[in-house]
Amino acid sequence: MSRDPDDLKPRVRDLAFALIGEVQVRLKLTLVITSTLRTMTEQAELYAKGRTTPGPIVTRAQPGDSYHNFGLAFDVAILKSDGTVTWTVPEPHSWADIGKIGMGLGLTWGGNFATVKDYGHFELRADSLVALKSGLEA
Repeated sequence: MSRDPDDLKPRVRDLAFALIGEVQVRLKLTLVITSTLRTMTEQAELYAKGRTTPGPIVTRAQPGDSYHNFGLAFDVAILKSDGTVTWTVPEPHSWADIGKIGMGLGLTWGGNFATVKDYGHFELRADSLVALKSGLEA
């Protein structure tokens, strides 16, 4: 799985950097990208977790159903001052604060997903996932 912002579609890459910048300025938190593009095989392996392989379920998206598969999604976490990465947002802030900034940029935030909440996930929704699966550009 990639963490390289250059693997994102250019518009999504620009939005990822805008989110990182806005969060730094407004919340004084440093975000790092933890996931960008996933191959269909990598998505299948993630989908298998908690189903046919050990571990908890980590995604409801089968291969081709994730915006990560098309370079339209990225995940972020918090970089702590000691250089480690965490998914716990330090008080007085919350993932909702980060999510609001992302949504203000036009991104869909995983914290609003109806089923499995994915607080560090952001995506740029395409008009049709069916079109993406057909090989059309978003």
